[in-house]
Amino acid sequence: MANGRGGGRGGGDFHNGQRGGGRGGGGGRGGGGGASGGGRGGGGGNSRGRGRGREMAPRQMRQPQEPSEIWAGPKMPKTPPVIEPLAEPSPRLPSSNELQLEIQKPKSPGQVNCAQITCLTNCFQLSLGSNIRSAFFYTVQIEQMSKSKKAGNQKGSAKKKPASITQEPSTGPKKQRRLSLKLNRSIFSKIPPSAFDNQMLAYDSKQRACGLKRLPNDSLVYQVECDDRFWQVTLTYEKAVNLAGLKPGKNFSMGEEFEESMTALMYMLNYMPSLHLTPLGRGFYGLPDEQPTVISGGFEVWSGYRAHILAAEDKLILNTNRAITAFIRPGYLVERMADLLGVARNDVPTALHRKQILELSKKLSRCKAELTHLKRPKHITIQKITLEPASKISFRDHENNPILVTDYFSKTYGCLKYPNWPCAEVGVREPRYYPLEVLKILSGNSYHGEQSRDMVRDIIRLAAIPPRNRLEEIKFTTRSLISHKEIKDEFGMHIEPIEMTIPGRILPTPILTAGNKKIVGVNPGVIDFRDSMFFKTSKIDRWTVINTDERQTQDTLQCFARAFQNQGKKSGVLLANPVQHNNEFPTISDRQVLKNIIQQIIKMVTVNKLDFIIFVISNYTGVHAAIKSTCDVTLGVSSKCVKSDTIEKIIRNDRPGPNQCLVNILYGLNPKFEGENVVGINTEFAFKMLTSTPTIIIGLDVNHGQTRVCDGLPKLPSTIGIVGTRNVNATLYTAVMSAQKKPEGTRDREIIQSANLKPAIKRLFISFYQKTGRKPQKVIIYRDGVSNGQFKSILSVELRAIIETLEEMSDDNGGKYRPAMTFVTVQKRHDVRLFPKQVTVDNKGREKQNPIPGTVVDSVLPSRRWWNFYLNSHEGIQGTSKPAHYIVLFDENNFTNDQMQSLSYYLCYLYGKCPRAVSIPAPIYYAHLVAFRAAEVGAFQLHSSPEYSPFDARNSAGASGIGAIQRQEQKILELYQNSIDVKQGYAQKMFFL
Repeated sequence: MANGRGGGRGGGDFHNGQRGGGRGGGGGRGGGGGASGGGRGGGGGNSRGRGRGREMAPRQMRQPQEPSEIWAGPKMPKTPPVIEPLAEPSPRLPSSNELQLEIQKPKSPGQVNCAQITCLTNCFQLSLGSNIRSAFFYTVQIEQMSKSKKAGNQKGSAKKKPASITQEPSTGPKKQRRLSLKLNRSIFSKIPPSAFDNQMLAYDSKQRACGLKRLPNDSLVYQVECDDRFWQVTLTYEKAVNLAGLKPGKNFSMGEEFEESMTALMYMLNYMPSLHLTPLGRGFYGLPDEQPTVISGGFEVWSGYRAHILAAEDKLILNTNRAITAFIRPGYLVERMADLLGVARNDVPTALHRKQILELSKKLSRCKAELTHLKRPKHITIQKITLEPASKISFRDHENNPILVTDYFSKTYGCLKYPNWPCAEVGVREPRYYPLEVLKILSGNSYHGEQSRDMVRDIIRLAAIPPRNRLEEIKFTTRSLISHKEIKDEFGMHIEPIEMTIPGRILPTPILTAGNKKIVGVNPGVIDFRDSMFFKTSKIDRWTVINTDERQTQDTLQCFARAFQNQGKKSGVLLANPVQHNNEFPTISDRQVLKNIIQQIIKMVTVNKLDFIIFVISNYTGVHAAIKSTCDVTLGVSSKCVKSDTIEKIIRNDRPGPNQCLVNILYGLNPKFEGENVVGINTEFAFKMLTSTPTIIIGLDVNHGQTRVCDGLPKLPSTIGIVGTRNVNATLYTAVMSAQKKPEGTRDREIIQSANLKPAIKRLFISFYQKTGRKPQKVIIYRDGVSNGQFKSILSVELRAIIETLEEMSDDNGGKYRPAMTFVTVQKRHDVRLFPKQVTVDNKGREKQNPIPGTVVDSVLPSRRWWNFYLNSHEGIQGTSKPAHYIVLFDENNFTNDQMQSLSYYLCYLYGKCPRAVSIPAPIYYAHLVAFRAAEVGAFQLHSSPEYSPFDARNSAGASGIGAIQRQEQKILELYQNSIDVKQGYAQKMFFL
């Protein structure tokens, strides 16, 4: 593969890359791939989000009340739509010091002549009573009362604590115990409305409450009895918020108090459901009319809903969506052990090995259980499962004599049936140990851990229901929510029970070209690539297949390699004969220790000078991270993991025409070796814009890995994915992996720190210049994962850091380099869904109830506070499609709505892993893959490093414990950074595909 020349010499730091500006675009080896073998892409309706819970399918479907109107498709305009060229930016752009980073104001809806469509939504109009003018916030403090303070309450002796089973006393200072949110709600609900001046206060279960009337004297102290204890609740006036900005008019959704006024409404909306259902994340679960569904792994699925109040164009709306999430199945732990371990009931071992214990500990950590061996039931919270069995764990009894747990229970409660099972460890500072057989799992334990393959399959099966059935379920749930009379009577909110109908448009499908300038057939959302060659082909000289699944035979591998070569020749990836030894492909058993596997991979690549490796892996192997760490970081050689099931599917294929699995694999392989799959034609606005003016498109994403960390344990770093185009067609990317420490709070956890962003941006721009010989004059940034409350912080930190970095790189005349910037965030963690009012049918007569790819909504529903729109770019394969929500925060390139929508939709078709349009633009998808790869490789290197040992500071004294955690976190961060540092040449090879 030849190196491309970088073009003429320019000025400044564009020539100060690793090798200067002379060469670019080649020389390094290609990148790795995911552990998929070419399955379908493009994202169905129920893609797995980052939040808790999934979209819900109840056990019994409620059929639509009216038959859906079916038609052949939208009426297309007679004349093809024309999008005007992009206007020139201001001749002088402000420097980073002069820049006023204000959020971009809305622009008029798209005007291009497109097909029109009417959509139903899961949004319902909400209005406030005419007498609702202000909301009043109070700070809430709840304290347990001592015996001396229980004045006026019934007496009662203090309950003795049960005997503590502990190994050693704690030496650290005691922290004030934080009450559970459930207990807080129970305590607060005991206060009668008469104490609040005959009104209901909405409580957030933490430290704030709000109401519509101001309390006399601005404070309240009230004592209640709850959970056999006495509590004192103190309310202190915080502030008043004007709600005028929430009523229709010219000032709707404007003003500095808008965010707090919306917070007040959310408190009021959620308060009553929080008392009757199980709150979890943004949703409420355990609907009274539906029973949990049992799934694999010892879990069950609860149905629920998520509800949000949004400010639309000129009114408030209630956005409601159904959801499901996994809970640990309640019952006696002895009876649940088979499901939790994944074995038959008759095969539950009398002693557990280490792997089973760790798996059990992951599932039961923070699980609430009941002790069954006591006269009165007692509830506990499991911290973890011990590695040692009960027969080997000792503690000191009341007389300070050492005694084994088994001996203690035999003496006090009777012999244990499973003495060689581990114990549940309870408590942090003074741990106690209880045999598993005396535990009963309580109902309502949500599961926060990693989901197994079977678990994901079961949840997707439950979630994937037809969109119209989902809409009926949403309407039913909304009516149930409205039935809480307190929402209207106490808080003055009126919600219409009928879903909103909004106008939309269908953007024209991009016209794409492949090899020999052949126009590729494109149905909305799907690229028909079966009989086409890639736009720019590639060549691989030294490659092989390495088998890690001992079940696979050499005959199967040989058959696969031949089919792979033949399809590569047809599609445009020229593969030389694979490297073999004695006409056999090498086998590395995944049953070996990972260190041996890594050493064998390094030896094979080094001896045979390989450019590319296909690894055949089993479905349940843990070798993927080791392969990617070795190939991406250590060796810099391209790799692709293909599951055994996919290999067998390819071999069994007897359909005429190309093998779609092989096409998908090659589709992701071609860009690794400088190939380009498809590009637009000259009449496409996006293609003309990208090729007429040097434009770099950047994608940013942050992966947070751990979603829940116990106090006293070090946090793993957040990993960052940063990608940028390096050719004018926006088909080839440079990728940078990075890591940063998680901040203490949650407000700024999404922000990429300047220390990580600046060097990455410099690498991207140098790479673009080396490949094209031109300096970008336009910069378009797509950012994933930003919530509404972080918009200003993202601009002030990330956008400013990017501009400052570019100003440090001189232009052709030796001055400051300052291209025009556009910054767009793309949200997928929202609950807005679109349902075409008229259902289309495909060529086989099947109803397509999801929106047609290209459906865009930029009026009525989007907020007037920002420039935003909803775009559904992908075809929903199953379930209900989720449109992406685009918010343009900053724009110096003078985009119109039509231009921004057309560019974003076009980029969804340039995803390099499969011939389908995906739900978000390719640069964001790539940034997500890079951030996930960094997390995978970093965690693998961390747990493989001899320098790392798990650290628990929960029993350490205050300051020394905190210092030890900080030192450990810094060490982990440095290890992550070293383990994900990909070489510059290899960073240009799209290793993440």
